[in-house]
Amino acid sequence: QKPLLKFVSDQAPRGMAALCQHKLLGALEQSQLASGATRAHPPTQLEWLAGWRRGRMALDVFTFSEECYSAEVESWTTGEQLAGWILQSRSEKKCPCWSPCGSGGP
Repeated sequence: QKPLLKFVSDQAPRGMAALCQHKLLGALEQSQLASGATRAHPPTQLEWLAGWRRGRMALDVFTFSEECYSAEVESWTTGEQLAGWILQSRSEKKCPCWSPCGSGGP
């Protein structure tokens, strides 16, 4: 793992090293949590655009009751996690990972 991290640090395009390191470390952490899991699909358009813009990914989620939430997500965020955050936010009315749409977001 350390040689791969060093390679990414040394060979990443200019200005992309930190983002690549973050993605790599997050993927390594996720693979330890779900050993044997591999990615079955190529990056989504959201991932591709976030990487191209050197930014983070965020999703707006609209509920049936016309509530809107914005949340920062990672490549390995599952739909179940996202739904859990919505439910947690709705019950607590204050969740550090959510903000109402249009309020500046995360």
